[in-house]
Parts: sequence; C-alpha cells; structure tokens
Amino acid sequence: MNANVYVILYVAVALVLIFPFDIFYFSSRYFLLRTLWRIALPLQASFYCSFLNFLFGYLSYQAAFAD
Repeated sequence: MNANVYVILYVAVALVLIFPFDIFYFSSRYFLLRTLWRIALPLQASFYCSFLNFLFGYLSYQAAFAD
C-alpha cells in the first residue's frame, strides 16, 4: 500500500476521536483522549496529599495495633 493511505487512515481515526458531537460513544472517546493525553504529556502538577494522608494513617494504625 501507498504511504499516503496510512496517513489518511491516521487522520480519519484522529478525526473520529475528536469528533465533538455525541455520536460514537462520546464519553468513552473523551476518556480515551484524556488518558492518552496524560500518558503522552505528564507535565501537569500531581498532588498526592490525600493518598499520602491515607497511607500514613493506615501505617500508623497498623503500628499502633501490631502488639
């Protein structure tokens, strides 16, 4: 196959993914795009305060009742 066919197919898939109307399972496509964006560009600030509070609370609870 010609290389142009592959480019056209990639463009068609990209257009279907970013199609703004509620056709072709919009919520699933939005979730997929958001996940791919987070994987490809992990430059956003991440805050794990709530997870760390949970983890340290759990560990201190386990240490207090380990006797």
